[in-house]
Amino acid sequence: MVLGPKVILKLQESIETSDGLGGITKSWSDTNNIKGVLQSAKGDENFIIGKKTVISTHHFYCDYNKNIIFTEKKRFTFRSRIFEIIFVDNIDYMDKYYKLYLLEVK
Repeated sequence: MVLGPKVILKLQESIETSDGLGGITKSWSDTNNIKGVLQSAKGDENFIIGKKTVISTHHFYCDYNKNIIFTEKKRFTFRSRIFEIIFVDNIDYMDKYYKLYLLEVK
């Protein structure tokens, strides 16, 4: 695991509801508190997923938990900051640690 101060991020899941006029209203609901290490990426880190270039501003390292599924449809909050999940890496596919690539929303 990565060394550094541990923080607790709140994992949120989006909930989409119909507004009755053909549109959709999106809201967020807290699901879990996740303890791990939050680090700034070195500058804005660019990497390619498929044919798409993605920008990551932070990395979050946490323990693997088979009961929690991280997807790009979820996000984290930390105090007043919001982080979108860009990419999930199960490090070495060993089911021990996750490295989550995050984008801070400003």
